[in-house]
Amino acid sequence: MCRAASVGSAGSLALVAGLGSFACVAFGGVDCIPEFVPSPALQSVSGAHLQRDGDRMVLQDYLGTGAGGPSIRLYDISVPASPVEIGSIPVPGVRQMEFRGDWIVYRDTLDDLVTIEVGVDGSLVERDRVDLFNSPFRSGRGEMAFESGVVVLNAAADCPLLDCPWAYRLYRIGSDGSLILSGDGFGPDIDFTVGGGDGVVYGTIDGSLVAYGSLSDDPVRFDRIAEVGEGIFADGLGLDSSTAWVLDGVFSSNSSTLYAFDRTDPADLLPLPSATFAGWGTSLVVGGGLAVVGTSSPNGNLLFDLRDPEAGARPLGSIAPGASLIVGRTMYLGGSQVRVYDLSPCLPECNAADLAEPFGVLDLDDVVAFVSGFTAGAPIADLDWNGVLDLDDVEGFVVAFGDGCP
Repeated sequence: MCRAASVGSAGSLALVAGLGSFACVAFGGVDCIPEFVPSPALQSVSGAHLQRDGDRMVLQDYLGTGAGGPSIRLYDISVPASPVEIGSIPVPGVRQMEFRGDWIVYRDTLDDLVTIEVGVDGSLVERDRVDLFNSPFRSGRGEMAFESGVVVLNAAADCPLLDCPWAYRLYRIGSDGSLILSGDGFGPDIDFTVGGGDGVVYGTIDGSLVAYGSLSDDPVRFDRIAEVGEGIFADGLGLDSSTAWVLDGVFSSNSSTLYAFDRTDPADLLPLPSATFAGWGTSLVVGGGLAVVGTSSPNGNLLFDLRDPEAGARPLGSIAPGASLIVGRTMYLGGSQVRVYDLSPCLPECNAADLAEPFGVLDLDDVVAFVSGFTAGAPIADLDWNGVLDLDDVEGFVVAFGDGCP
């Protein structure tokens, strides 16, 4: 089995492996293959739009390979490597989908915007549906974001000119799941739009990162932010979601940058150390203090350690396969069959208690790292990556430390 090792700075990464290869691949002194984990609950299900909120995950079974045909399916992932299906609802087609708290919001192939209530018992019930066919916001156009009970749509306005304004529409979700139109208007083209937490939606305009408040008519431009160009955005590390990551260079032929920002104050993002690599980035999946970046290089996918945001993204090497969702040390890969992988072989530490260098040894430095992180409310102490620091994390550390390194 491949084992990851420490590497140098992100700017000196070497890309030497083949895309999609399942043999060990060399990358700056690091070899890594995630370990495949059989999953009876997912082995006969196709998967797209994988989304997680706490200990629950939803996905679109777009091929209808599971029982019930094409549908949205809900899983209990309190044990990430062993998901259990707890609910489903037939849905013929999904173009975009977001899952937050008690609500799933999606745009379907019939040009409707739909809300689904997620019950504590796993029930999925459609609550409202808005026809977008006769608006600029039809499903095949523009993008959608959903945060803090606010849905934001954007789309190119219908006009005969090439330089058309872009339309924006905001809905609030009522307590009964109804979609309440809260405002719309026109503005410049945003390269991408994503939920940023606390009702803030981020995008890029002319290479600069921009935030839209929940009901703000005018964007707040972050003057202190570096140019990010065409980008892919991923929200923070869990726990307090105070870090934002932007993958730059989607269409660059030379190199890409994984930017990090502290967004404790959404209106004044602060740059954190960034990481660069050869080729251009094509996808970004963040979770469990890790990031998997898809690239155009022959190496394919790169793994980064994000657990110390102040230090930026620490490269761990190239991995195969890619990722659709990361929960703790478990990676889900969507497609015609959802596959589950254990990322542990790709990490330098020997177990969950191995938090500080030198990795591979459990000592006082690991105890200090855990206690300091727990006291400060830092993600490094959230050993089960459920967004909460509690006695389960303390127990998990004590057990893992007692088990020792192999």
